[in-house]
Amino acid sequence: MSHKIYRRNFIVISGCSGGGKSTLLYALQQQGFSVINEPGRFIVKQQINTSAVPWINIHEFLHLTLEKSISDFSSTSPHKLTFFDRSIIDTIHPQSPNLNKFNNAAQKYRYCPTIFIVPPWREIFVNDAERRHSFSQAQKEYNRLVDLYHKYHYTMISIPKVSVDGRVRFVLERLEEMRISL
Repeated sequence: MSHKIYRRNFIVISGCSGGGKSTLLYALQQQGFSVINEPGRFIVKQQINTSAVPWINIHEFLHLTLEKSISDFSSTSPHKLTFFDRSIIDTIHPQSPNLNKFNNAAQKYRYCPTIFIVPPWREIFVNDAERRHSFSQAQKEYNRLVDLYHKYHYTMISIPKVSVDGRVRFVLERLEEMRISL
C-alpha cells in the first residue's frame, strides 16, 4: 500500500440511510460550507436504468461507489473545510468485490479522525427512488458502519435527534472544540 493521505479538514457525516444526513448537509451547504454529496446516491441516479444499482448488482454498484468516493476525496481542495456525505469506509460491505482494494483505499485516504454519525431515527425515516430498504435494514447498516469506523480507528460523535438547526449547531460547536477552522 502506498503512503496515507490525511485530510483533517474533510469532515465525514455518516450513519444509516434515512437518519437525516442529507438534510443536515444541505443546511450546512446553505450556510456556505462546502459539501460533497453521497457517492452512492449519485451512482444510483446515474445508473438507475442499468444493472449497476444495489438491488440488482451490488458488486458493480460498490465498485462504482468506491471509485466515486476516491475521486471526490482526490479532487477536493485539502485546504478548505469540506463536509462529506459518507466516506470510503461506507463503501466497504461484506459483498464488496476485491475486499482488499476497498480496505487499502480506506487505509490510504484518511479523513478527519473524528467523524459524525447519525443514528437510526424512525420518525424521519422515509423510502424514495434511491432508498428502497426498510428501517430494520437501516438499523443494521448503522451497526455495520459503527463497527467499520472503529476498525479503521475513527472516533465517532453521535449527532442528537434534534431539529436540523440544532444538528447544525451541534456539529459546528464540536468542530470549534476540536479547533477545526470554520
